Amino acid sequence: MLNEDKIRLMTKITMFEGKERRKIECANRYFLWDYTVRGLLRAFFGYTACFALLFGVWGLYNVEQIFNNFTLDTVFAIGGRAVWVYVVGLVCYLLIALVVAIARHQSAQRALVQYLGKLKHLEKRYGPKEQAKTAGKGGRSA
Repeated sequence: MLNEDKIRLMTKITMFEGKERRKIECANRYFLWDYTVRGLLRAFFGYTACFALLFGVWGLYNVEQIFNNFTLDTVFAIGGRAVWVYVVGLVCYLLIALVVAIARHQSAQRALVQYLGKLKHLEKRYGPKEQAKTAGKGGRSA
């Protein structure tokens, strides 16, 4: 005979697991520090690649002006401004990435706690009964 309450509870757990699977795996796999460093590294390389592409596009757009005024002082001035913009932008972007990574990990931790709570509720509600039934049907209990 089917137990409808058990089926409903297991369906809710499965639906929750399906929606929150990536979060649960993330929280289960990484500590906060590891997840944050991973996010910061991804942000660093992403920002660096985007900055290099945008700087290259800017250089191609202004190539005539750059070659007309090509002196060592202009090269250092452009390079100094580019480094300053890169560093300031990188620091701001990494701060934003840090906040986002911490928030995502905390959200994943909450989802993991909810998931484990639902599993404990299922085990608490139906575990001993099922174990007693299977042990009484000729199975050995350890």
